[in-house]
Amino acid sequence: MRFCWNCGSQVEDSLKFCDKCGANMAAASQPPAGQPAPMPADIAKQEQPASVAHVSSAREEPRIKPAKASGLNRNTIFYAVTAVLVVALIALGVFYGQGVGKLNKANTHVTELTANVTSLEGQLTAAQASVTDLQTQLDAEKATAADLQTQLTAAKGQVTSLTSDLATANGKVTSLTSDLSTANTKVTSLTSDLTIANGKVATIQASLDKANADLAAALVTNTTQAATLRTVQDPRHFTSYAELANFLAQDDTNTNPAYSALQPSNKAYILQIKALRAGFLLPASIWWDSTGIYSQNLAIVGATIYEVYAPTDAIYYGTTFSYTPALHPLPLP
Repeated sequence: MRFCWNCGSQVEDSLKFCDKCGANMAAASQPPAGQPAPMPADIAKQEQPASVAHVSSAREEPRIKPAKASGLNRNTIFYAVTAVLVVALIALGVFYGQGVGKLNKANTHVTELTANVTSLEGQLTAAQASVTDLQTQLDAEKATAADLQTQLTAAKGQVTSLTSDLATANGKVTSLTSDLSTANTKVTSLTSDLTIANGKVATIQASLDKANADLAAALVTNTTQAATLRTVQDPRHFTSYAELANFLAQDDTNTNPAYSALQPSNKAYILQIKALRAGFLLPASIWWDSTGIYSQNLAIVGATIYEVYAPTDAIYYGTTFSYTPALHPLPLP
Protein backbone atom coordinates (compact mmCIF):
# COMPACT_ATOMS: atom_id res chain seq x y z
CA MET A 1 0.00 0.00 0.00
CA ARG A 2 1.31 3.53 -0.94
CA PHE A 3 0.33 7.05 0.05
CA CYS A 4 -0.51 9.79 -2.47
CA TRP A 5 2.25 12.43 -2.59
CA ASN A 6 -0.41 15.12 -3.29
CA CYS A 7 -3.34 14.50 -0.91
CA GLY A 8 -1.92 11.78 1.41
CA SER A 9 -4.63 9.19 0.68
CA GLN A 10 -3.77 5.48 0.57
CA VAL A 11 -3.39 4.18 -3.00
CA GLU A 12 -3.21 0.58 -4.16
CA ASP A 13 0.22 -0.47 -5.50
CA SER A 14 -1.33 -1.45 -8.84
CA LEU A 15 -2.82 2.05 -9.47
CA LYS A 16 -0.89 4.65 -11.51
CA PHE A 17 -3.08 7.58 -10.43
CA CYS A 18 -4.57 8.53 -7.05
CA ASP A 19 -8.28 7.58 -6.91
CA LYS A 20 -8.94 10.60 -4.66
CA CYS A 21 -7.22 13.56 -6.39
CA GLY A 22 -5.98 12.02 -9.67
CA ALA A 23 -2.27 12.77 -9.01
CA ASN A 24 0.27 10.79 -11.09
CA MET A 25 1.87 8.33 -8.67
CA ALA A 26 4.95 7.92 -10.96
CA ALA A 27 5.80 11.63 -10.40
CA ALA A 28 6.25 10.93 -6.68
CA SER A 29 9.64 9.24 -7.36
CA GLN A 30 11.05 12.32 -9.18
CA PRO A 31 12.81 15.10 -7.20
CA PRO A 32 11.34 18.65 -7.45
CA ALA A 33 12.90 20.95 -10.05
CA GLY A 34 16.12 22.60 -8.83
CA GLN A 35 16.59 20.03 -5.97
CA PRO A 36 19.27 17.27 -6.15
CA ALA A 37 18.04 13.69 -6.32
CA PRO A 38 17.99 12.06 -2.86
CA MET A 39 20.56 9.34 -2.09
CA PRO A 40 19.28 5.93 -0.99
CA ALA A 41 20.06 6.80 2.63
CA ASP A 42 17.99 9.99 2.31
CA ILE A 43 15.09 8.05 0.85
CA ALA A 44 15.30 5.69 3.80
CA LYS A 45 15.08 8.68 6.11
CA GLN A 46 12.01 9.99 4.33
CA GLU A 47 10.24 6.66 4.44
CA GLN A 48 11.13 5.81 8.04
CA PRO A 49 8.81 8.32 9.73
CA ALA A 50 5.83 7.00 7.75
CA SER A 51 6.53 3.44 8.87
CA VAL A 52 7.10 4.48 12.45
CA ALA A 53 3.96 6.57 12.47
CA HIS A 54 2.00 3.66 11.05
CA VAL A 55 3.20 1.28 13.74
CA SER A 56 2.76 3.85 16.48
CA SER A 57 -0.79 4.55 15.45
CA ALA A 58 -1.55 0.85 15.71
CA ARG A 59 -0.08 0.46 19.20
CA GLU A 60 -1.15 3.74 20.78
CA GLU A 61 -4.60 4.11 19.27
CA PRO A 62 -6.28 4.89 22.62
CA ARG A 63 -4.10 8.02 23.09
CA ILE A 64 -4.87 9.30 19.57
CA LYS A 65 -8.67 9.07 20.01
CA PRO A 66 -8.97 12.39 21.82
CA ALA A 67 -7.55 14.06 18.70
CA LYS A 68 -10.55 12.73 16.74
CA ALA A 69 -12.82 14.53 19.08
CA SER A 70 -11.19 17.82 18.15
CA GLY A 71 -11.69 17.23 14.43
CA LEU A 72 -8.21 15.74 13.60
CA ASN A 73 -7.39 12.18 12.57
CA ARG A 74 -4.19 10.13 12.60
CA ASN A 75 -3.63 10.49 8.86
CA THR A 76 -3.83 14.28 9.03
CA ILE A 77 -1.26 14.44 11.83
CA PHE A 78 1.01 11.97 10.08
CA TYR A 79 0.87 13.87 6.75
CA ALA A 80 1.53 17.17 8.51
CA VAL A 81 4.62 15.75 10.24
CA THR A 82 5.79 14.20 6.97
CA ALA A 83 5.30 17.52 5.11
CA VAL A 84 7.34 19.37 7.74
CA LEU A 85 10.17 16.82 7.44
CA VAL A 86 10.11 17.03 3.62
CA VAL A 87 10.21 20.84 3.68
CA ALA A 88 13.06 20.74 6.20
CA LEU A 89 14.96 18.24 4.05
CA ILE A 90 14.49 20.42 0.94
CA ALA A 91 15.69 23.52 2.81
CA LEU A 92 18.73 21.66 4.10
CA GLY A 93 19.49 20.42 0.55
CA VAL A 94 19.35 24.03 -0.73
CA PHE A 95 21.74 25.21 2.01
CA TYR A 96 24.03 22.28 1.28
CA GLY A 97 23.99 23.01 -2.48
CA GLN A 98 24.89 26.66 -1.81
CA GLY A 99 27.78 25.61 0.45
CA VAL A 100 29.12 23.19 -2.19
CA GLY A 101 28.87 25.88 -4.88
CA LYS A 102 30.84 28.38 -2.80
CA LEU A 103 33.39 25.71 -1.92
CA ASN A 104 33.89 24.93 -5.64
CA LYS A 105 34.36 28.63 -6.30
CA ALA A 106 37.02 28.78 -3.56
CA ASN A 107 38.80 25.77 -5.07
CA THR A 108 38.78 27.48 -8.49
CA HIS A 109 40.36 30.61 -6.98
CA VAL A 110 42.95 28.47 -5.20
CA THR A 111 43.83 26.69 -8.48
CA GLU A 112 44.23 30.01 -10.33
CA LEU A 113 46.39 31.37 -7.51
CA THR A 114 48.60 28.28 -7.61
CA ALA A 115 49.18 28.80 -11.35
CA ASN A 116 50.14 32.45 -10.71
CA VAL A 117 52.59 31.42 -7.99
CA THR A 118 54.18 28.82 -10.33
CA SER A 119 54.74 31.50 -13.01
CA LEU A 120 56.83 33.57 -10.56
CA GLU A 121 59.41 30.80 -9.98
CA GLY A 122 62.90 31.43 -11.34
CA GLN A 123 62.61 35.26 -11.21
CA LEU A 124 64.81 37.64 -9.20
CA THR A 125 65.95 36.48 -5.75
CA ALA A 126 64.51 39.47 -3.90
CA ALA A 127 61.07 38.98 -5.45
CA GLN A 128 61.26 35.18 -4.97
CA ALA A 129 61.42 35.65 -1.19
CA SER A 130 58.15 37.59 -1.28
CA VAL A 131 56.51 35.07 -3.64
CA THR A 132 57.65 32.17 -1.45
CA ASP A 133 55.95 33.80 1.53
CA LEU A 134 52.77 34.26 -0.50
CA GLN A 135 52.95 30.61 -1.60
CA THR A 136 53.13 29.57 2.04
CA GLN A 137 50.03 31.62 2.81
CA LEU A 138 48.28 30.14 -0.23
CA ASP A 139 49.07 26.59 0.94
CA ALA A 140 47.64 27.49 4.34
CA GLU A 141 44.44 28.75 2.68
CA LYS A 142 44.23 25.57 0.58
CA ALA A 143 44.53 23.57 3.79
CA THR A 144 41.77 25.72 5.29
CA ALA A 145 39.58 25.08 2.24
CA ALA A 146 40.25 21.32 2.52
CA ASP A 147 39.40 21.46 6.22
CA LEU A 148 36.18 23.29 5.39
CA GLN A 149 35.36 20.58 2.84
CA THR A 150 35.88 17.95 5.55
CA GLN A 151 33.70 19.84 7.97
CA LEU A 152 31.01 20.27 5.30
CA THR A 153 31.11 16.51 4.61
CA ALA A 154 30.80 15.84 8.34
CA ALA A 155 27.84 18.23 8.48
CA LYS A 156 26.24 16.28 5.65
CA GLY A 157 26.56 13.10 7.70
CA GLN A 158 24.83 14.76 10.62
CA VAL A 159 21.71 15.27 8.47
CA THR A 160 20.77 11.67 9.46
CA SER A 161 19.09 13.02 12.58
CA LEU A 162 17.00 15.69 10.78
CA THR A 163 14.22 15.89 13.37
CA SER A 164 16.37 16.66 16.42
CA ASP A 165 19.56 18.09 14.86
CA LEU A 166 18.18 20.20 11.98
CA ALA A 167 18.70 23.53 13.78
CA THR A 168 22.26 22.56 14.78
CA ALA A 169 23.13 21.44 11.24
CA ASN A 170 21.78 24.70 9.79
CA GLY A 171 23.91 26.64 12.27
CA LYS A 172 27.03 24.73 11.24
CA VAL A 173 26.30 25.25 7.52
CA THR A 174 25.90 28.99 8.15
CA SER A 175 29.19 29.07 10.07
CA LEU A 176 30.99 27.15 7.31
CA THR A 177 29.54 29.49 4.70
CA SER A 178 30.92 32.46 6.65
CA ASP A 179 34.32 30.78 6.98
CA LEU A 180 34.32 30.02 3.27
CA SER A 181 33.52 33.67 2.52
CA THR A 182 36.47 34.69 4.71
CA ALA A 183 38.72 32.23 2.87
CA ASN A 184 37.58 33.69 -0.47
CA THR A 185 38.42 37.17 0.81
CA LYS A 186 41.90 36.01 1.81
CA VAL A 187 42.40 34.37 -1.61
CA THR A 188 41.39 37.66 -3.28
CA SER A 189 43.85 39.54 -1.07
CA LEU A 190 46.65 37.09 -1.92
CA THR A 191 45.84 37.45 -5.61
CA SER A 192 46.22 41.22 -5.24
CA ASP A 193 49.53 40.75 -3.43
CA LEU A 194 50.75 38.50 -6.23
CA THR A 195 49.80 41.15 -8.79
CA ILE A 196 51.81 43.74 -6.84
CA ALA A 197 54.74 41.31 -6.61
CA ASN A 198 54.57 40.74 -10.37
CA GLY A 199 54.64 44.50 -10.88
CA LYS A 200 57.73 44.82 -8.67
CA VAL A 201 59.44 42.00 -10.54
CA ALA A 202 58.65 43.67 -13.87
CA THR A 203 60.03 47.00 -12.58
CA ILE A 204 63.20 45.36 -11.30
CA GLN A 205 63.60 43.46 -14.57
CA ALA A 206 63.17 46.70 -16.55
CA SER A 207 65.79 48.41 -14.39
CA LEU A 208 68.12 45.46 -14.86
CA ASP A 209 67.61 45.52 -18.62
CA LYS A 210 68.37 49.27 -18.69
CA ALA A 211 71.48 48.75 -16.56
CA ASN A 212 72.67 46.01 -18.92
CA ALA A 213 72.02 48.26 -21.92
CA ASP A 214 73.89 51.14 -20.26
CA LEU A 215 76.75 48.80 -19.43
CA ALA A 216 76.91 47.55 -23.03
CA ALA A 217 76.92 51.14 -24.30
CA ALA A 218 79.65 52.05 -21.81
CA LEU A 219 81.74 49.08 -22.94
CA VAL A 220 81.37 50.18 -26.56
CA THR A 221 82.34 53.74 -25.61
CA ASN A 222 85.31 52.50 -23.62
CA THR A 223 86.44 50.32 -26.52
CA THR A 224 86.16 53.26 -28.92
CA GLN A 225 87.98 55.60 -26.56
CA ALA A 226 90.71 53.02 -25.97
CA ALA A 227 91.23 52.71 -29.72
CA THR A 228 91.33 56.52 -30.00
CA LEU A 229 93.87 56.74 -27.18
CA ARG A 230 96.09 54.16 -28.87
CA THR A 231 95.90 56.21 -32.07
CA VAL A 232 96.74 59.48 -30.29
CA GLN A 233 99.54 57.77 -28.39
CA ASP A 234 101.34 56.79 -31.59
CA PRO A 235 100.54 59.39 -34.33
CA ARG A 236 102.24 59.08 -37.73
CA HIS A 237 103.03 61.14 -40.86
CA PHE A 238 100.62 61.08 -43.80
CA THR A 239 101.58 58.36 -46.25
CA SER A 240 100.28 60.23 -49.33
CA TYR A 241 99.02 63.59 -50.54
CA ALA A 242 95.57 62.01 -51.06
CA GLU A 243 95.46 60.90 -47.43
CA LEU A 244 96.29 64.48 -46.31
CA ALA A 245 93.62 65.97 -48.58
CA ASN A 246 91.02 63.43 -47.41
CA PHE A 247 91.70 64.25 -43.74
CA LEU A 248 91.33 67.99 -44.37
CA ALA A 249 88.06 67.40 -46.27
CA GLN A 250 86.59 65.58 -43.25
CA ASP A 251 87.93 68.10 -40.68
CA ASP A 252 85.70 71.09 -39.74
CA THR A 253 88.29 73.50 -38.33
CA ASN A 254 87.75 75.87 -41.26
CA THR A 255 83.91 75.57 -41.27
CA ASN A 256 82.84 75.19 -37.62
CA PRO A 257 80.94 78.36 -36.55
CA ALA A 258 82.44 78.02 -33.06
CA TYR A 259 85.90 78.78 -34.57
CA SER A 260 84.89 81.55 -36.99
CA ALA A 261 86.04 84.44 -34.75
CA LEU A 262 89.43 82.87 -33.88
CA GLN A 263 92.76 84.01 -35.25
CA PRO A 264 94.57 81.87 -37.88
CA SER A 265 97.18 80.88 -35.29
CA ASN A 266 94.42 79.57 -32.99
CA LYS A 267 92.97 77.53 -35.85
CA ALA A 268 96.44 76.14 -36.61
CA TYR A 269 96.70 74.78 -33.06
CA ILE A 270 93.13 73.37 -33.25
CA LEU A 271 93.97 71.61 -36.54
CA GLN A 272 97.10 70.18 -34.92
CA ILE A 273 95.07 68.70 -32.03
CA LYS A 274 92.41 67.22 -34.35
CA ALA A 275 95.10 65.63 -36.50
CA LEU A 276 96.60 64.04 -33.38
CA ARG A 277 93.17 62.69 -32.42
CA ALA A 278 92.98 61.11 -35.88
CA GLY A 279 96.48 59.64 -35.42
CA PHE A 280 98.39 62.04 -37.72
CA LEU A 281 101.29 64.45 -37.26
CA LEU A 282 100.31 67.92 -38.54
CA PRO A 283 102.21 70.34 -36.26
CA ALA A 284 101.46 74.06 -36.13
CA SER A 285 104.22 76.46 -37.10
CA ILE A 286 104.20 80.12 -35.93
CA TRP A 287 106.67 82.82 -36.97
CA TRP A 288 106.69 86.58 -37.14
CA ASP A 289 108.49 89.62 -38.48
CA SER A 290 108.15 93.37 -38.20
CA THR A 291 104.91 93.39 -40.12
CA GLY A 292 102.94 90.62 -38.40
CA ILE A 293 102.54 87.08 -37.04
CA TYR A 294 102.14 84.15 -39.43
CA SER A 295 100.91 80.57 -38.91
CA GLN A 296 100.71 77.31 -40.84
CA ASN A 297 100.64 73.55 -40.33
CA LEU A 298 103.37 71.35 -41.78
CA ALA A 299 102.73 67.91 -43.26
CA ILE A 300 105.56 65.58 -44.23
CA VAL A 301 104.61 63.13 -46.98
CA GLY A 302 107.55 60.96 -47.94
CA ALA A 303 110.40 63.42 -48.70
CA THR A 304 108.09 66.39 -49.35
CA ILE A 305 106.92 69.08 -46.96
CA TYR A 306 103.47 70.60 -47.54
CA GLU A 307 102.15 73.75 -45.91
CA VAL A 308 98.48 73.77 -44.80
CA TYR A 309 96.60 77.00 -44.07
CA ALA A 310 94.08 76.07 -41.34
CA PRO A 311 91.45 78.82 -42.00
CA THR A 312 90.89 77.58 -45.58
CA ASP A 313 92.41 74.02 -45.68
CA ALA A 314 94.56 75.23 -48.60
CA ILE A 315 97.60 72.99 -49.28
CA TYR A 316 100.82 74.57 -50.62
CA TYR A 317 103.87 72.78 -51.89
CA GLY A 318 106.79 73.54 -49.59
CA THR A 319 110.06 71.85 -50.33
CA THR A 320 111.62 68.43 -50.77
CA PHE A 321 114.27 66.83 -48.66
CA SER A 322 117.45 65.70 -50.41
CA TYR A 323 116.89 62.44 -48.57
CA THR A 324 113.82 60.53 -47.42
CA PRO A 325 113.10 61.33 -43.75
CA ALA A 326 113.02 58.25 -41.58
CA LEU A 327 109.70 57.65 -39.85
CA HIS A 328 109.87 57.10 -36.12
CA PRO A 329 109.15 53.49 -35.00
CA LEU A 330 105.59 52.76 -33.82
CA PRO A 331 104.63 52.16 -31.16
CA LEU A 332 107.34 54.11 -29.39
CA PRO A 333 109.26 52.19 -26.76
